[in-house]
Amino acid sequence: MTTYPYSSTHRLEVVSAGRLRKDLSESARMTHVSPRPDVLADPTREPAAYRHVLGPLGIGPRLWDSGHDWVTLEHLDAPELWQIGNVEVWVAVAAWVARMHTTLARQRERCRRVPLLTYDAKLFGLWRDRAAANGLNSSVVDAHRRASARLLGLPRTVLHGDLYASNLLVEPTQPTQGAQVWPIDWELMGVGPAVVDLAALTAGSWSEDARWRMARAYFDTARYPRSESQRRGDLCAARLHLCVQWIGAAAEWTSPAVHRHDWLAEADEMAAAL
Repeated sequence: MTTYPYSSTHRLEVVSAGRLRKDLSESARMTHVSPRPDVLADPTREPAAYRHVLGPLGIGPRLWDSGHDWVTLEHLDAPELWQIGNVEVWVAVAAWVARMHTTLARQRERCRRVPLLTYDAKLFGLWRDRAAANGLNSSVVDAHRRASARLLGLPRTVLHGDLYASNLLVEPTQPTQGAQVWPIDWELMGVGPAVVDLAALTAGSWSEDARWRMARAYFDTARYPRSESQRRGDLCAARLHLCVQWIGAAAEWTSPAVHRHDWLAEADEMAAAL
């Protein structure tokens, strides 16, 4: 087997034409990846997710084989969403994610067989404490407490947990027909408020108009039971939480240039809006 040059969080190896093996063991973790709290690490989560949930439901790349801490998946020749500049495709993907959440929410029995993360007060507090230790100012820390309380009051669903555009493979079709979408890297699959995934999907240097078009496509497709002002506030809270997560990464770690973003500036903006 040869190492796949575009490995993400863990080492990927080319097994054969059209097949990649992902090693979820700690020794196979890529050195450029942001350090995570130990409580998040469970090498059995993603294999179980593919075996019991994603594979049977046809979500993500096809599962060929799996073990305790590894999976062999179909290698799809499709671009990552961040490589696509057409906002119409992003809007279609947002609607697709809403349908995915609805599907996963109906699979409680299957999901019980996966060691899901719980996006609860303890986890939110852990990230907040790490960010504060890395110098996050007290006003944003306080705003994150308010954001966390808001998020904890929302209905829970099954989340991807790391649904950034780099973790979505997309084959665009006509905008009116949507897009074919394959989410990858399910290491943080868990139970929590849906807007955490939506905030990750819409992260980046979008205009607020473009971001809200994506968000509205998600909310309307999901039949999210909140007013527009409440929807905007929920998304703002989730965006602040993601900023805190990134700031809570180890102080000595710097993200790759292609994915770099001023999370401190966005955290200040979101804190002021809450």
